[in-house]
Amino acid sequence: MRQSTYLTMTLVFTIATVTALLCAIICDALNNSNRSITFGCIACACSIPAFSCASILFQSSSKIMKKSEEDEETTEDAETVDSEENNTTITSRFSDLYFGFYHIHSAKSTIIMPNNIRGKFIVFEGLDGSGKGTQISLLSKFLNEKGISIYETAEPTQSATGGLIRDTLAGYQKRTAYELAALFLTDRIFHNTSANGIKHLLDSGVTVICDRYYYSSFAYQGIDTDLKWVMDMNLNCPEILKPDLCIFLDVPTEQCDERMGSRQNREIFENVDTLNKIRKRFFEVFDLLENSENISIINASRSIDDVNRDVVSSAMEILNK
Repeated sequence: MRQSTYLTMTLVFTIATVTALLCAIICDALNNSNRSITFGCIACACSIPAFSCASILFQSSSKIMKKSEEDEETTEDAETVDSEENNTTITSRFSDLYFGFYHIHSAKSTIIMPNNIRGKFIVFEGLDGSGKGTQISLLSKFLNEKGISIYETAEPTQSATGGLIRDTLAGYQKRTAYELAALFLTDRIFHNTSANGIKHLLDSGVTVICDRYYYSSFAYQGIDTDLKWVMDMNLNCPEILKPDLCIFLDVPTEQCDERMGSRQNREIFENVDTLNKIRKRFFEVFDLLENSENISIINASRSIDDVNRDVVSSAMEILNK
């Protein structure tokens, strides 16, 4: 009788152990393939009680064989006590194993799951000489002191396409406004989608501050091309993200020209007549985007500190949402 019981429980132990191993393998495979964590949790949950039961059944079978030499009455009493102890042991081991697996699985989930707190995307726009670089540095310093992760970037980027754009802006290469607009579009897609690009940074919880974005394409290339064409190919491109805030530093063109007076090598757009056309186009674009984009126009002809106060106020309004 007891020998039969021993064989039966040994068989159960074997089946339970195999089940536990299979469930563990399934769990690991699901995690490695980045599938739903829910299925991984189910596999873990199945393997835990199976393995616990296997361990308990093995101990129980050993105890039964050990007590085979005792008399019937003593054996029954002992088995009753053992049953109660085993029940307690099962509960304790199941709890320990379950929470142990839970913490291990939670640690994996932290690595696999993306940060659910998205960073903010803030763009600075303005004419050449409007003070974008100064205000970006001041805002970055302020936000860093607040404990907010910041990444500064700019367009054109340092990519190969960005190099072609800079050569054109410097006057080293001649390109049409349409070619330049297309190059900016290509560079902007790279800027958004590269391994350490805007999208990746925002998804990681980093706030991105960008010096120029598609608003500049609308204004600068929009004066010599079909504005609708430039706007449509940028705004309708799924790879190009919409900023949470655009801060436009408005400075009269004559003042911008004075600020750029010390620059030795001016770019092709850095003259008063062209800047007047660009400033006018900026405001036309902002009127068109009034209901779809968050644009803050700041009078940047004032002192650096006064401008900075308005910049910080606009940025914090977005960051506090």
